[in-house]
Parts: sequence; structure tokens; C-alpha cells
Amino acid sequence: MTITLAGISKKLDATTRGGFYKLGYAIAERPFRVIALSILVVCVACIGALNFQSEDRGEKLWVPQDTLSMKQKEIKEENYPDGVRVSQIIFNAPDDRDLATQEGVLQLLSVLETVTKVVSLSGTTYGDVCETASYGALEFCQTTSMLDIFFDREYLSYDENGNASYIGTIRSKVESLS
Repeated sequence: MTITLAGISKKLDATTRGGFYKLGYAIAERPFRVIALSILVVCVACIGALNFQSEDRGEKLWVPQDTLSMKQKEIKEENYPDGVRVSQIIFNAPDDRDLATQEGVLQLLSVLETVTKVVSLSGTTYGDVCETASYGALEFCQTTSMLDIFFDREYLSYDENGNASYIGTIRSKVESLS
């Protein structure tokens, strides 16, 4: 008996056809049982969806939880949270003018003022998320810029809530300059 690819192909085709013919015949004899069994299998498979939890922390998805690196990461997060985010802006004066003028500094101040007034869709303000710095008894959202040189307690101004205003104090000082 010689085995050829054509013979193997015919045998495979006949076996597959016969199997699907019998399956189709069995389904046609009892369609409601097959539909009910299909629905039952799907419902049993969906039980796992009740325990479904979305996970977006990559280290929990890819790194085993009982390793030394995970324990060290937990210690780091406990003692040094990742809450600080620094943003920097570099300004260029239009038409190559000088920013180090009263007008230029007031423009920088108005940009800072605009940024601090932004409110997110969830109602979070700049003051809610900024890192604060203390200046004696006064507390402000921390900024590090050339505007800091204009902060002078003699020109201290207050906002509508009665709190000392960093921006208002700088604006008072800069506007007093000639």
C-alpha cells in the first residue's frame, strides 16, 4: 500500500465531512437543546466577568508580587510619593523686544495668573495640586522664576478670600517701579 499526499488529503476530507455531517444532523434533530446548551456554556463562561477588575499599574501586571523589587518599590512609594510634577515655560518676547522691562514682567505675570486660574473638568484648581512654599507665616504655591525677585513683603496684597496673594504682591511691586 502506497501512501501519497492525494490519498491522505482524500481521507482527511472524507473524515472531516463525515464528522461535520453527523454534527449537523445531531443539531438539526434537537435544535432547542443545542441552543439552550450554547446559552448555558456562555453563561458559565461569563461568571468570571463578575470578578473582573481593570488594572493599569504595569508593575502589578508584569512583576510577581512577592519579589524583593516589589517590596523595595512599596517602601519607596510609601516614603517618597510621586506627587511632584514640574512644568517649565520658556518665554520669548515678540519682535525680539526685551522681557526685562516693566511691560515684559507684567506680561509674564499675566501668563502666571492665567495658569493659576485654570480649573479642570473635575473642579481641581492650580491651588489644589501645587506644591506650597512658606515665606515666614505666609504660604504660596511654589514658583521658581525671575518673578521671585519682585516679591517684597512691603507690597503684600491679599486676594478676595483674605489670603496673601503671591501674584498680587509681585504685581504691586512691579507697578510701583518706574
